[in-house]
Amino acid sequence: MNWGYDDGRETVEAAAGPERFPLQLYQALVESTPLDGKVVLDASCGRGGGLHYLAVRHGPAAAIGLDFTGANIKLCQRSFGNSAAPISFRQGDAERMQGVEDGSVDVALSVEASHCYPRIDAFLATSARVLRPGGHLLWTDFVPTESVPELRAQLAPHFELVEDRDITPHVLAAMRADRGRRRDLVEQHSAPFLRPILLNFAAADDRCDTVERFTSGRFTYFMFKARRRDS
Repeated sequence: MNWGYDDGRETVEAAAGPERFPLQLYQALVESTPLDGKVVLDASCGRGGGLHYLAVRHGPAAAIGLDFTGANIKLCQRSFGNSAAPISFRQGDAERMQGVEDGSVDVALSVEASHCYPRIDAFLATSARVLRPGGHLLWTDFVPTESVPELRAQLAPHFELVEDRDITPHVLAAMRADRGRRRDLVEQHSAPFLRPILLNFAAADDRCDTVERFTSGRFTYFMFKARRRDS
């Protein structure tokens, strides 16, 4: 459910299947942040595949998927409920993270989801609440380019920004590399009247607004890696 990441490296093996580029976005996000033996929370886990990949590959002590949509959680449980990886899923709001105890998480993730959050300030305050002192928030998404400085300012009360990247070129590269598969999925599994909308969402070609907003510079796809402040 994300547009993927491609910087020219095969950071997720091709054998991982058709979701390799979306998984590479997760892999890029956790690079330089050890997960082994840690408690990891994906604040908007969607269908759960990204978190499951990290749980299998990186050996966290626990991987918790949280999503606002109950249907997503049911799908995650059907798909990964019997996995040998230490993974669990629960329904919840990324701005409140119900049921997640204070200071119980080492690494919190948010992948291509926060553009749907009504209150970014609440999401950041809650992320700081559930993280242990020195814990990490790994956050990637797209916003209008003029909004990026505001996001940095909203981070500052709770987090020290340790990595700040514009990954727009790598997201565009993944869109282009993966567009044939996405186009086929739309054409095979959608009603004709929905196809123009879905093809735009799937970044089916460079004329789509989904692509043009990045190529024009109107939107930026950012990647922030931040450490919770101790005070």
